[in-house]
Amino acid sequence: MGHISDLFCVFQCPPGDHHIPREDVRQVWTEWQEESFWYRALPLSLGSMAVTGGGGVGGLIYNGIWKSSKRFGPFPKLAVAGVLGYAVGKASYVQTFRRKFQERGLGFGPGFGPGQSFGPGHR
Repeated sequence: MGHISDLFCVFQCPPGDHHIPREDVRQVWTEWQEESFWYRALPLSLGSMAVTGGGGVGGLIYNGIWKSSKRFGPFPKLAVAGVLGYAVGKASYVQTFRRKFQERGLGFGPGFGPGQSFGPGHR
């Protein structure tokens, strides 16, 4: 473990499981990244920014419900709204991601998720 990336991979990279073809996992992961961005994260991010700032009917800042920062203007509130919309959009696509894994026979193994045991003697 000479590099920080090696340490990062220990916590994030699962150990090799030879009965799951890695290319299938990579393909589903790539599809999830693209679909969750275009169908959920981007629309929710732009929508939350429009509702927050909005130059028209529903803008919280434009209508005076929220005040702009004297120093930075509306940008901090718009940035937070955009980031939160993006995060909620990505998180809302997780169930679709799990369903795609299961449809392709790449279901999550034991020990993954709430209520699962993590090995012998653990409950």
